[in-house]
Amino acid sequence: MTGRRAVLTVLLALCAPACGRIAFQTPCSDSPGACGTDVGVGDAGADAAPVDAASDAMVDAGGPGIDDVITDPDGDGQPDLIAFYALDGCSPEDTWGAHDGAVVGTLTSEADRFATADGACRFPANAYVEVSFFADLASPTFSVSVWTRVDWAAISGFGSLYTWRDDNPVSGFNVFARNLAPTGRWELYFAPDPPNATGNPWNSDLFDGTQDDVWHHVAVTYDGTDAVLYLDGAEIARMTSNYNATHTRPLRIGMGTGSGGGTLYPFAGIIDEVALYDRALTAGEVAAIQTR
Repeated sequence: MTGRRAVLTVLLALCAPACGRIAFQTPCSDSPGACGTDVGVGDAGADAAPVDAASDAMVDAGGPGIDDVITDPDGDGQPDLIAFYALDGCSPEDTWGAHDGAVVGTLTSEADRFATADGACRFPANAYVEVSFFADLASPTFSVSVWTRVDWAAISGFGSLYTWRDDNPVSGFNVFARNLAPTGRWELYFAPDPPNATGNPWNSDLFDGTQDDVWHHVAVTYDGTDAVLYLDGAEIARMTSNYNATHTRPLRIGMGTGSGGGTLYPFAGIIDEVALYDRALTAGEVAAIQTR
C-alpha cells in the first residue's frame, strides 16, 4: 500500500487541472470492500492529497465540485480560497472551510448554468443566506466571485447580490443589481475610510447593461488601492479607494444590510458558486474562473 500511495500522490501533484477525473481499480488483496473497487480522484489538480489510510480512497483537498481554478487561481499550490458556497440544493454549507451559513426564509432549488438539476438556488426577494462574521471577511485585500441569473422584473430598485456592510459608520461593500428598466445596472458601493464628508458617504461606480435572462459571472477584487467590478470576465467599473473594513456584521447573499443590521435591498434571481478569497485576483484569474 505504501508504494502505491506514494506513486499516486506524485502523479496527482504533477497533473494539471486539465487532467480531469482520474480513476483506478484497487486489486483484490488491497480493497477494503469488493474486489476491484473503483476509486476516483476529484479534479486531481494542485490540491491533490495522499490516499486516506482509513478508507483506501484518494482525497481531493478541494472537496466535491471545487476545481483548482477556483481553489488556487494562480496555481502556486497554496489555496487562496477562504469560503465557498456552492448552493447546491440551496444548502448554505461552506464546502471549502468552516463558515456555514443559515437560510433565512424559503429558497428554491434550481438548475445551474450547466442545466444540472438542483445545482443552484433561486432567491425570491424575501429570503437569503446569512453567514456569521468571521475574521477573514475583514481582509484588507479580497475577491468575491458569484454566478447569477437575475430576475430583473422582481427587483424593486436595488437588489443586493452580495453584501458585507454596516451603515454607522459606513464599512464594507455591496454589489447591486439595479432595476432601471429597460436598463440592468450593476453597481459597486465601497466604504472609504473616513466616509465621504458630503453627499454619499460611500464611493461607488456603475455599469449600465441590459436586462437579459441569462447567466452572468460577477466578481469584485480589491488590492488595497483599486476596487474593480467584473462582469463575465471583463472589467466594467473601477474606483481608487482606501477601505474601511472594521465592522462585524454578517455576510449576506441575496439580501442587503440596513441601519442596525436590518434587511434592505432584497435580490431576486438565481445564485450559484459564491467564492471568497483573501487577495485580489488578477484579471486573467477572474477570466479563467468565468470560462471554466
